[in-house]
Amino acid sequence: MTSQGVCQPPVFEDGSSAFAFPGLALTPFPGWLKPDLWTHLRVTVRGAAAANENVSAKFLPDGARIIIR
Repeated sequence: MTSQGVCQPPVFEDGSSAFAFPGLALTPFPGWLKPDLWTHLRVTVRGAAAANENVSAKFLPDGARIIIR
């Protein structure tokens, strides 16, 4: 998000490598990704190693950071 409140396309990374979600259109900017509209974050973990997963979310003045490990 710029200082004028304009949302920039989100960046998805795995470590330092960027990746894309197939089928996720980022233009025009999807309204559901605007952090100032969020009141809840729900995460569902599935798989054999689910007990070792970790999720954190930080809502920042210029956007949001969600880390899934």
